[in-house]
Amino acid sequence: TGMGKEVGLLLKKDGHTVAVSSFEEYEDIKLNLPSGFEYYQADVRDKDKMKEVITEFQKKFGSIDLVYANAGINHPKVAIPDWERGLDVIDINIKGVIHTVAPAIEFMKDQKSGHIVTIASISAYAGLPGMSIYGSTKAFIKSFSESLSIDLKPYGIDVTMVAPGFVLTPLTESNNHKMPFLINQKEAAAHIKKAIDKKKVVHIFPLPMSAISKVLYYLPRFIYRKFMGKGLSGLKES
Repeated sequence: TGMGKEVGLLLKKDGHTVAVSSFEEYEDIKLNLPSGFEYYQADVRDKDKMKEVITEFQKKFGSIDLVYANAGINHPKVAIPDWERGLDVIDINIKGVIHTVAPAIEFMKDQKSGHIVTIASISAYAGLPGMSIYGSTKAFIKSFSESLSIDLKPYGIDVTMVAPGFVLTPLTESNNHKMPFLINQKEAAAHIKKAIDKKKVVHIFPLPMSAISKVLYYLPRFIYRKFMGKGLSGLKES
């Protein structure tokens, strides 16, 4: 669903064979599955299952050109996190990405080509209020992807990290705070597809959020903490 589905549709339009996975059984998701998509039931938290389905795809189609590690969840935006929910966020947003890209990289090394795409967030660039766990998982993705972009280049493997601003999805619909420069899922998918086509190492979007994220990143931290602590950003719960 969401951005993953929209990106898949754009890739399918370009003539790619597209496979998608979800923890849901096929019978529960088939009505929402676009025509022509290969479907694999797999929970990204299950390392062995993810390796199994990626291996199955590679055997069936002979290569893996692109892996788009899209799975991610959030937690309610509050000052004190729900710690149990936070551990689920870590399992999916961090371990789930590793379980997705690790087996694919082995095949890509052998074929001497491939492209890994990961999803971070503007929250990877600064500790935003109420996002201590979610933002930390995206900061991991940012660093993880940058390192891989260097380490995998000799094997002919490209790495692209995209960092969206606020996108209208089921994850953000319940947000009780301002969401500046909010875009819809189709707009987000178009940004991601453009970054994939250009094999960009980093792509932050939309443009105003890219500028803001860089300002927040380079701002002296004592000024940043004072600014955010006073709620002047509008990102605190209202």
